[in-house]
Amino acid sequence: LTALVNAMSPQEALNNVGSLKSRGVFDNPDLKALVLAKLKKAESAKGVSGLKAKVAKKVSKVEDVEIQEGLDKVADASVKKKASIKRPTGIIIDKSFSMKAAIEVGKNLAAIVSGATEADLYVITTDLMAKEIKATGKTLTAWEKAFKPVKAAGSTSVGAGVDFLKRKKYYVEQIVLITDQGENNAPFIGDAISDYKKTFTLDELGVVVIKLP
Repeated sequence: LTALVNAMSPQEALNNVGSLKSRGVFDNPDLKALVLAKLKKAESAKGVSGLKAKVAKKVSKVEDVEIQEGLDKVADASVKKKASIKRPTGIIIDKSFSMKAAIEVGKNLAAIVSGATEADLYVITTDLMAKEIKATGKTLTAWEKAFKPVKAAGSTSVGAGVDFLKRKKYYVEQIVLITDQGENNAPFIGDAISDYKKTFTLDELGVVVIKLP
């Protein structure tokens, strides 16, 4: 097992957390120290996916506190390495009944954008009513805590999220919508975007749709 762990790259250590746990590696102080050293290297290693650290923690059901903290640090360090975003941004997440996946995507995207942005960021969840989500920090761990109470429920009005930005006087130059595009209640997204542009006299408003099944 010592030879196995020593031969692993930082990404391989992440990918095999569940296997290492099942082999009892975390029960041996010396072997666990080797894994923690790999996770420490993963914080600064190029090409290491921080989101995989969160997936590894969840899927493998890691109970060891030090290993949990090591995986969280890898995820948070990965967020900080992203390119800079200079335009104020709104992320609107459809949390209607069928949109459990959108909540997960939105949480991860919020962490990535907040860690990279130099401008204002507003994260909004919406079903028929919109609500702002605020995190205590810019790490993926902080956003996970902020999203913990959010559950998929209700009908769909993605436009309510844009309307919320307008009513709160939150100025953005780009909006990311995470939805299945199955709106069934007003305000509808097209109308809401038109109203928002008129309110802030915007000639252009960047809109990106992340369409989920």
